[in-house]
Amino acid sequence: MQVPDEDWNRFKGIDLKLRGTAENLDHTRAALAMCENLDANIGRLLKSLDEPNTIVVYFHDNGPNGKRWNGGMKGVKGSTDEGGVRSPLFIRWPGTIKESVVKPIAGAIDLLPTIAELCGVTHVGTAPLDGISFAPALLSGAMFKSERLLFAHWNGRTSARSQSHRLDAAGQLFDMVNDPGQTKAVADPLRGAALRTAVEAWKADALAGIAKTDDRPFPVGWREMPRTVLPARDGVPLGAVKRSANAPNCSYFTNWTTAKDAMTWVVEVETAGRYEAILHYTSGEVGSTLELSPVSYTHLTLPTNREV
Repeated sequence: MQVPDEDWNRFKGIDLKLRGTAENLDHTRAALAMCENLDANIGRLLKSLDEPNTIVVYFHDNGPNGKRWNGGMKGVKGSTDEGGVRSPLFIRWPGTIKESVVKPIAGAIDLLPTIAELCGVTHVGTAPLDGISFAPALLSGAMFKSERLLFAHWNGRTSARSQSHRLDAAGQLFDMVNDPGQTKAVADPLRGAALRTAVEAWKADALAGIAKTDDRPFPVGWREMPRTVLPARDGVPLGAVKRSANAPNCSYFTNWTTAKDAMTWVVEVETAGRYEAILHYTSGEVGSTLELSPVSYTHLTLPTNREV
């Protein structure tokens, strides 16, 4: 949560009228300051792209990354409830798209067919696209197919959203028109059963063949791509080493204090030869000694003519 001082100072210590449960107020103030900074920079970008042949699409990751006010919706980032998966989408095309609000539900899978239609592209690959184009709604206000389901899946939890209802990961049904905050489950056996069947069918299709653990190695040394990055998020900490945060993709390794501590990455060397390793690290002491060495893994079969 980093923001320039000039933006932070506008929100530092301000009273927040809209609050969430168990909210870290400074975390929220930092988020608001970041939005202020983002707003200013998006304005700069739009000003430089104020041309009739430029389409600008603005959307973002789902859910707030903390327990702060979320428009009255249930859930935060990492949940499959409305507050964890809903995000804004703005599309601008000067002189072509007029100001309007598209009511039917849409998802990120709709962006490709929508932009393709706006650009006059009639064929995108050979397979049918999963999404639906809502270009007609943007251009003329014509409504597109709204009787559809959007599925959200994260960490073993799946929910389904229709135009009027959401079936949450626990199998509860909510009326999103009259109860957008998902405060009270509704009894609608037929609709609930239909959505549960749809969820099971989606899981059988979309999640088929996905392993619970992914131990594929990083390919190192392709002649066409000789540089390989081994991110901290994909390494395995050993000994006392731990991550700086719970989410691997937002963390680095820390607490590396003894010679027995280590981090490992599974790699497969594609081209034999000598390689240069560049390590990004910080240390409170000058003169740290690091060792990089290959370790054999019995579950990987590597050709004998390859070396690290």
